[in-house]
Amino acid sequence: MLAQKTISLIIIIVIGIAVNLTIIKLLLSKLYKNVDDNTFNKSSFLIEFASLFISSSIVFSKSLYAANEAIDTILKLRLPNTFFEIVKVNAVYFGLNILWLLVLYLISIPLTSIVMSNRIQKTEMDNNNYSFFLLKGLILLGLIIISLSLQESILKVFMPSISTPIFH
Repeated sequence: MLAQKTISLIIIIVIGIAVNLTIIKLLLSKLYKNVDDNTFNKSSFLIEFASLFISSSIVFSKSLYAANEAIDTILKLRLPNTFFEIVKVNAVYFGLNILWLLVLYLISIPLTSIVMSNRIQKTEMDNNNYSFFLLKGLILLGLIIISLSLQESILKVFMPSISTPIFH
């Protein structure tokens, strides 16, 4: 049972990191469609990538913790299709993970505009304005840290439960 849990968690971690990197790539490729190769060598791009990666890792760590509890519960239930139950619960957690990250990222954009006025990201990237991307990343990190308890509450809604009969 411990080996099955450990293997499941390792697979979840590998898939989770791949999903997080894919989401970051999609977010960055949408923003920087027509950029030259020199853009990826700028410190502003590195700061934006690092802030997105750290943010997605924090969000993923909470869903990994919930997945660990869910796997424990599923293994204690001794269901005939344990593997599919683990996959189903973790698919829900990955979906919530992606949705949570995207929602907070979209919320951080107008908050950055409030602080730094309306600036065009491509222009700021071309000028290598790393302070803009540092502030943008800090706003995103702050939003994620503030909303961790809310994310944890949402993840607990999808936690499998053991129903125990109550005798009087």
